[in-house]
Amino acid sequence: MGYDEPTRRLPQQPARGPEVRETVMSTGDDGWRQRLEDRLRSLQTAVAVLSVLTAAALGIALWALLDDEGSSGGTTRGELSNRIERVEERLDDRATKGDVEGLQEDVQELTTKVDEAASRPQEDGGGDDGAAQQAVDDLRTQVEDLQGRVDQLEQSGGGTTTEP
Repeated sequence: MGYDEPTRRLPQQPARGPEVRETVMSTGDDGWRQRLEDRLRSLQTAVAVLSVLTAAALGIALWALLDDEGSSGGTTRGELSNRIERVEERLDDRATKGDVEGLQEDVQELTTKVDEAASRPQEDGGGDDGAAQQAVDDLRTQVEDLQGRVDQLEQSGGGTTTEP
């Protein structure tokens, strides 16, 4: 590219009649092209400046998105990792369906033992009624405790999980 001369102002022609305007138009073709080229150069400059600004804004936006140490109020990767770990720990502490079924089997077994113990003193026809009654009461208390634990696990959603 060669050196372009700076644009210069065209001298003002006084408005005369139509014949003078035709003469100015025919000799002013060069000035018209120069003005058009000048405007194109200024548009090219504006596009170049806007391109640089756009690239800078895009770079800043990407930096803000990818910044791991950012304190812009967003959630960082480290915070998300901590949240995920806490949720996984809570899931590990939940009772599984197998745990609840095992407790229900224990409750059923104790219920059977209580029923058997309650019927024994009547079949034997005697013996130490006080000790037998105490044993029956202890077994019933254990059954009620286990039933309460099973109910509590079922209410907390433990019965809906699957076996790990």
